[in-house]
Amino acid sequence: MVRGASLLITVVVAVGVLLSAISARATTYYVAKTGSDSNPCSAGSPCLTITRAYTLANAGDVVQVAAGTYNERVNLTRGGSAIGGKITIQGYPVGAACPTSINADINSRGFRPAPTVTMSGFAVGASFLSLQCFKITNLTAEGFNLNSGISDIDMTDNFIDGAGVGVHGLGMAVVSLPSMAKNVNFLRNYVTHTDYGAMVFCNSNCLFQDNEFERMTGGPVGSDHDYSRVFGEYITFRHNYMHGNSIADCAQPSVPDCHIDCFQTWNINSPGGYELARHITIDRNTCFNSHEGIISRDTTSQAVGTYLSHNFWTVTNNVFAHGPIGASQGWNALFDHTGNVVFENNTCDGSIVGYLNGSNGTHRNNIHTNGNFQPYGTHISSWADGVLNAADHNLLYEAGRMYSSSSFPKDVLNNNPLYTNSAGDNWQIQSGSPAKDSAATISSMTVDLRGVSRPQGSGTDIGAYEATSGVAQGPQAPGNLSAIVH
Repeated sequence: MVRGASLLITVVVAVGVLLSAISARATTYYVAKTGSDSNPCSAGSPCLTITRAYTLANAGDVVQVAAGTYNERVNLTRGGSAIGGKITIQGYPVGAACPTSINADINSRGFRPAPTVTMSGFAVGASFLSLQCFKITNLTAEGFNLNSGISDIDMTDNFIDGAGVGVHGLGMAVVSLPSMAKNVNFLRNYVTHTDYGAMVFCNSNCLFQDNEFERMTGGPVGSDHDYSRVFGEYITFRHNYMHGNSIADCAQPSVPDCHIDCFQTWNINSPGGYELARHITIDRNTCFNSHEGIISRDTTSQAVGTYLSHNFWTVTNNVFAHGPIGASQGWNALFDHTGNVVFENNTCDGSIVGYLNGSNGTHRNNIHTNGNFQPYGTHISSWADGVLNAADHNLLYEAGRMYSSSSFPKDVLNNNPLYTNSAGDNWQIQSGSPAKDSAATISSMTVDLRGVSRPQGSGTDIGAYEATSGVAQGPQAPGNLSAIVH
């Protein structure tokens, strides 16, 4: 054997032995309402508080919390490590799973987390932590508050109820890009009655998946109550359900510009250095009850071809409906000086998509219903024009209106898409829809909003859904779940 190969094998074996040893030393610490913080936090002699057990945990260890209400907000200042693994704090037994409750909403996953452990949230000031299955309420600050400069944080299967007191479900430090958190996973959480759902400031590799954000409330007069605000780079929102907002919780006579968005970001030349959003993926989400589904605005420069702060947006397989709420002019998506936008296979009802003030993008395979005179375009009202590199294979329909082939020469015009039941929020298309098998072929478009493979027929369907037989719209386990290794 070659000496170099032998050395490589030796190193690999040594690393494997080291990792096995670390795993073998992992300890589970126990917390219960019957415990005492003078106990060793063992299964037979548990601690009383989460904080006490956490102070004993090291990389790879687990803090298991038994059912009950713990009147504490846990300040996390110690973390795990890349080699030893995350410190896990969980509200269910090791080897089990977080309890769930049934959710009959047709656009939901079919269930929500139903934790049996209630507490008041986490201030996260260290890296390599996993926080699982807590009901977080009685808040005086964000459900999860992430400090600057941290990484490798998982927040999964939590139920956050802000009770309208004006806190965020998730708050991340408002800092310049190099100091933002990174490698963050926010998965399968239910967030309700917080003033904003998720305030995202991410350096890179942040995933928000399979969450439900419902009815944002509270905060100061005129709070926008956005489901999410998005700043940073390399951020993915996938298969989230955003719904239930009311303009009554937002609009005030003294704040006429108050509006509610599913995804909002901007650059208005703030000295903070955080106003950017680049390499953003918005995929397989359902966005209801908003003024803008997406608003991405850069007002610092309008020169075509110079996209320093907002660039490379991929928006695919989403449903935007039940808007606008609030002002008379609303948007499924508004791109203001945002570069390299890809907007494909979305279902859009009731509002428009604009590429304005130098934005550029590709717009294809989308269904637009009830989008007024211009369901999508680059010239709207007093806004300066953007540029569409391609616009084709979109289906445009509004009862009583005739769209012209001179305005939309490469689209499917004036044909009812035959939604399964839009009044009941089933935005699938029927098998006889003119959208079926009519989309442009896109090699990267392999699944629809539910995770059903594309195509199901002779070609891909226009819109967020493939027409299928025997595949239900709602509640079902989603596809493309991300596995997290602890």
